[in-house]
Amino acid sequence: MIEGFIAKKSAGVRTIEMKWRRAWDASSSAGVKVDDFVFLADLGVEPESLVYLSSCIALNDASDAKGLSARILQPAADESPYAIKDWGGAINRLARQLLEEGIKTEIRQFMGYLACAAEFAASETVRMPFEDLVGEMYEQYGFFTE
Repeated sequence: MIEGFIAKKSAGVRTIEMKWRRAWDASSSAGVKVDDFVFLADLGVEPESLVYLSSCIALNDASDAKGLSARILQPAADESPYAIKDWGGAINRLARQLLEEGIKTEIRQFMGYLACAAEFAASETVRMPFEDLVGEMYEQYGFFTE
């Protein structure tokens, strides 16, 4: 299944295929299941973000990989003002920013940051796209988990 998925995502472009293979290798080593990897990739989570998320899991233990599953993300999205597809862009945005700053964190803190941003958005009358909100919160407040 994963081979076909990687081939589809890379559309025959070797450099893209290598990125997806690296993402899968990192994810599977961290305990992420194939279905969850595909779910995240279909949300638009980029290979580099998947590698970063895998490093977040590795900081604790593989049981944290369940934090990236559809069973966890879908309810979080359902309780927020954002659709599940919006969470993919927000994951990418935060992962890029943390990577640029060289910040490593546990997956629970990473997902908690996104949940906090979504909770803040629920209190606003005018909502910006989730990815932009996460970027703005990071710029204004940095990375916090409480």
